[in-house]
Amino acid sequence: QAHGFVLEESSHILARDVATDALDAPHSAVKVSDIVMLEQSYTILHEVFGRPLPSQEELEEDLATLLGQPTKDSRWLIYIQGKAVATAMLEHPDRVVHDRVAHLGGAATLPAYRSQGAYRSLVTARLNEAVKQGQEIAVVRATVGTSEPILKKLGFDYVGTERSYSKVID
Repeated sequence: QAHGFVLEESSHILARDVATDALDAPHSAVKVSDIVMLEQSYTILHEVFGRPLPSQEELEEDLATLLGQPTKDSRWLIYIQGKAVATAMLEHPDRVVHDRVAHLGGAATLPAYRSQGAYRSLVTARLNEAVKQGQEIAVVRATVGTSEPILKKLGFDYVGTERSYSKVID
């Protein structure tokens, strides 16, 4: 609260070795490979977090970047009974500290589909992909009380806290 700043969000940073033990996944995660799937991913993020939906042009640019980039970032979906219900990203070196570190981010599950293993399945798919790409450590910014307990059950350990502050400037 110093100098008028207000704490907006506090997240825990968790990490684990990507290759430790095999994790079971109740659902098959599917890597986003076309504009329809990308739109489904953004729709989930919009419904869960209120993020604005991208324009058609932004979707096309994002898909071109996602499919054509050298850093091997990927976006994933979980479908339950044919409906896209959860999404997440696996991000790599340009946004992370080292080329052997994979960042698991951008995860969201529609409220009606929580507690059905979608998030666990997304974590498993991204860890498996990180192993294939030669990553050694997976890092994730976890929300206390939602994703953090699941991640700890999956072998992630606490390594620090990230805090976001805001200040209204007249």
